[in-house]
Amino acid sequence: MRPLSQRRVPHAMRPILEGTGTVIRHLWHELDRGQLNLHAMSLSFTTLLSLAPLLAVSFSVLKAFGVQDVLQPFLLNMLGPLGAQGEEIAGRIVSFVENIQVGVLGAVGVALLFYTVIALMQKVERAFNDVWRVSEDRPLAQRFTHYLSVVIVGPVLLFAMISALTQLSGSAATLDVLGGELLARLAHLFDDITPYLMLAGTFAFIYVYVPNTRVRWVPALIGAVLAAAVWMFTGRLFADVVVKTGNYTAIYSAFAGLILFMLWLHLAWLILLLGASVSFALQNPYRVGTRKEASRQPTINTVLHMGALIATDFSRAGKGWTAPALAAETGTGLDEVQAILDRLHEANILLHDERKPPTWRPAAALDAIALEHMIDVAEATPIHSAAPKSSTVILQRLQEAHSRTLAGLTLRDLVIDKQEPDKSPSQTRALPE
Repeated sequence: MRPLSQRRVPHAMRPILEGTGTVIRHLWHELDRGQLNLHAMSLSFTTLLSLAPLLAVSFSVLKAFGVQDVLQPFLLNMLGPLGAQGEEIAGRIVSFVENIQVGVLGAVGVALLFYTVIALMQKVERAFNDVWRVSEDRPLAQRFTHYLSVVIVGPVLLFAMISALTQLSGSAATLDVLGGELLARLAHLFDDITPYLMLAGTFAFIYVYVPNTRVRWVPALIGAVLAAAVWMFTGRLFADVVVKTGNYTAIYSAFAGLILFMLWLHLAWLILLLGASVSFALQNPYRVGTRKEASRQPTINTVLHMGALIATDFSRAGKGWTAPALAAETGTGLDEVQAILDRLHEANILLHDERKPPTWRPAAALDAIALEHMIDVAEATPIHSAAPKSSTVILQRLQEAHSRTLAGLTLRDLVIDKQEPDKSPSQTRALPE
């Protein structure tokens, strides 16, 4: 007899309920870990220092197209929860940005301006990389060009999005005049959701282009839609509970606007990072669970065990091993297994398909993959790079013994003998949550 939960839940609803449960469980783990809150606090402080230079660069780009007036409405939308304080802050920021004279700054001033912007973008990328469990930043040259393209192209895309929504809003207003009651209601509804659509589009752009990994548009859009909804709800709650009480003005006097601005910045970054976490959970449901910090230097036993499982399955034309199955079989944390697989993939030692989760196989013939190279790529060497001078000779001997032991050995030497118990992915126990 099937469990009661399976009998009551329609079959078509199970994937949706399972996906929702996966996302909720992942968000709980991430909030409990505390890193999202730390990133939000760090980004809030950096934003205070970098906001004027960032907007100055964006203002210059928009001014080149003659559409610099779009900056203030965008700021008003972002700072709407601050009420009258938000309008005052937005006005001061725009006034300050308009008064920046790039010609007076000189070469050093312009360089510092762009450095501040790039430093903010780098911190944002590292926060999103942590959400997506990416351990490496972009190369320096790629980082510079990518950041500048986001800063320069971003305002143009923002203007295009606002223009499109404005045009659609104008069409809706025309329908309001020419149409009946139903069309009038639809027109007013569209006017109400225009700020929400603009916010969701901005979030989706950030989720796709900021992390140093491939993010699919569907998970990014879902995360952006949810984050924008939470943003709007939190903004109204923030305005009602905090701003309208007047307590902050009574306590902090002239500093009330700054305090409220910092509080909202922290909440805004936290919501943005939570939306990115939703996108990660939807795109990588098999990596959701209690995160274990990946070792920077995995054990040789783990690398060889994984290599033996993958090589044996490949030699027997099996279905391939997934990261969760490898983690369960080797007794290693999923993040550490994924980090090893990613390194071997970047070195063209392993390949994976497009399944969810992907299955892994050797990228070449087993005889063509040297074990020493595979271990070195996985950074599983037993020799520590930093050692006292007195132990240098011993370390050199260990390194020589390491090379002699692995000399001539390939991935084929790891193939499990047929007399041993069969280790196939189908017989592997489920990964513990």
